[in-house]
Amino acid sequence: MLASFLIVLLTPRFIPVTVQDRAGLQDLHLGWPFAFLEQDQSTRTPPDDWFPHDVVALLPQEHPTRIDPVRLVLSVASVTALLFGLDSVLSLISMPGRPRNQTWP
Repeated sequence: MLASFLIVLLTPRFIPVTVQDRAGLQDLHLGWPFAFLEQDQSTRTPPDDWFPHDVVALLPQEHPTRIDPVRLVLSVASVTALLFGLDSVLSLISMPGRPRNQTWP
């Protein structure tokens, strides 16, 4: 669960969203798998030929930021389920002949 929480908290910084124009900088929705972080980066003044452009979360001290706790919890739960499923599949693949309820001697 801690790994899921860390993965989800880092996604706004490393998974970008594409902004088409200056107006798009006002209401950014970042995060994965559910966009739980909303940020206003309208204080940036990029040139017009900068768009479209991929942006990531910036410092909350410089750009108004809001976290949606429901979407954050849903994101952490989804990533936890994904990691649990991946672990289950990998354990079945690595030991195909071993019954699931039997332990190794």
